[in-house]
Amino acid sequence: MTAASEELVRMVASDPQYGYNVKPQNVIGVTLLLKDPKSGELTTARKQITAGKYDEKANLGLELTPYLWTPATWMAGKQAAILTYIDEWKKPV
Repeated sequence: MTAASEELVRMVASDPQYGYNVKPQNVIGVTLLLKDPKSGELTTARKQITAGKYDEKANLGLELTPYLWTPATWMAGKQAAILTYIDEWKKPV
C-alpha cells in the first residue's frame, strides 16, 4: 500500500525488468480516474480489479485524470483502504 499514484507504482512494481514481481492487482495506492479518450468512459484500475475485468494492455490507451477515487490511501484513509481492498481472509504478511 502506498500514498503514491497507484498506476505509477504498478508500472514499476509489476514490470518484470525491475524484479519486484508484484502482481498488478496487489498494488494499492492513490487511484485516479482513467478516461478513454475515444468514448469518454471513466473507470479506475481498482474498479476493474473488483469486477474481475482488469486488463493491463487495454489500460495503456487510457488517460490519467486529476480526479481521485476513494478511499484515499494516506492518513486515516489508509485504514479504510485496507478494509476495502485487502481480502478479509487473505491478510497480508
